[in-house]
Amino acid sequence: MGLVNNSYLHRVISGEASGLTPSLLRGLLCSGELFYASATRIRNTFYDRGILASHQLPVPVISVGNITAGGTGKTPIVRWLARGLKERSFNPAILMRGYHRSAAGISDEQALLTEQLNEHQIIVHAQPDRVAGGQRILAEHPQTNLFILDDGFQHRRLAREIDLILIDATNPFGHNHVHPRGLLREPLAGLRRATAILLTRCEQLPASDLDSIEHSLRKFTPAPIFHARFEHSGLRTASLPTSAPPDLSLDTLKSRHIFVVAAIANPTPLESSLRKVAGEYKGHWWLPDHHDYT
Repeated sequence: MGLVNNSYLHRVISGEASGLTPSLLRGLLCSGELFYASATRIRNTFYDRGILASHQLPVPVISVGNITAGGTGKTPIVRWLARGLKERSFNPAILMRGYHRSAAGISDEQALLTEQLNEHQIIVHAQPDRVAGGQRILAEHPQTNLFILDDGFQHRRLAREIDLILIDATNPFGHNHVHPRGLLREPLAGLRRATAILLTRCEQLPASDLDSIEHSLRKFTPAPIFHARFEHSGLRTASLPTSAPPDLSLDTLKSRHIFVVAAIANPTPLESSLRKVAGEYKGHWWLPDHHDYT
């Protein structure tokens, strides 16, 4: 989300910015947090008690989501999960909302997943009404026997069998505040709905910090907790399709000065990784998440 890439606002909500103005802004954001958190609690209670209905599709649904705004690594995990299920004789399809569509009418995440999963014949469908989207896919592709719901933790209108929650180990609790004061999409109590939790970017932290995160999570959920590492395997020439394997080794960067441009929600881990392999890191330009490059 753009909120993450607004550096001043990020410094305000994280507490890094000090002084009168940041303090006043945090106070103002706290008043908004009260209404947002209350609204999400009421909505979840309505679903828990059946006042709001969750609609069941005739095939299993695995939701991959998170509890904070910003990048936790959902897209690579969804891709990995879809490929793994296909290799195990499932016929999965991916349902997504399709945020930040370009002028061509397709989101960057949908375009990326479609290209990378095309050779596996895995359908990637974007539609705000994911219940209707699932029904449409089943009607057009009756061989589909499992759905992966991308970014689905808060989309409770579609029932699911598994709720996999991704938590970025570099900022697991969104500065411990709900929107707009922090990055949490709902209070941490919502983690009780998790079937399993996957801590991502674990390569960025020492084991002691990961243990501390797990200890904090145990206050909210008994769900099993797994660890994931994101490791760069190489570089791909821009003219190649994104489904192509890397054609350049990371060692290529050792003799180069690099300047990084990215439009991702949490670019800090990317910067950390590239600083380790670059000859000299000359700086970066962080654009808003899902920026539509021209």
